[in-house]
Amino acid sequence: MIDSAIIAVLMKIAVNLSGYPELPVDQIVTIDVVTPQQLASIMCEQEIPQQKEACFRMAKKIRAVTDRTTKKVYVDTNIGLGISNRDKYSTCIGVHEMVHLLQMASNNANNYDLTVTEWYEAEKEAYYIQLRCQGDING
Repeated sequence: MIDSAIIAVLMKIAVNLSGYPELPVDQIVTIDVVTPQQLASIMCEQEIPQQKEACFRMAKKIRAVTDRTTKKVYVDTNIGLGISNRDKYSTCIGVHEMVHLLQMASNNANNYDLTVTEWYEAEKEAYYIQLRCQGDING
């Protein structure tokens, strides 16, 4: 599990870059570090059988995921978030996931069930903020 002080820093960066209101401390969830295989299983467990194979192929490229039902964040052990060798890329992946939590809070969503279009827009916004965090684009 990632230390709460690191989670607070990630949330602060996400708030500053996104403009979303800050979450109360009791609404900031935990971040668990899992293997790439566990991450893929978490990501794809809700998929219908016909889509699981495609989900697992796509999951090989994913480094973190927010479970929209539990609002829990999972990160790949390979990115080193909160462990050793933290770098801007790893930090900004964490910020990306914090943006998803802020999106959920701003929509007052208990369960973040989205249409494909809504999911795409949420992902696009989080990725844009991730790129801003990395310094790849200016705000």
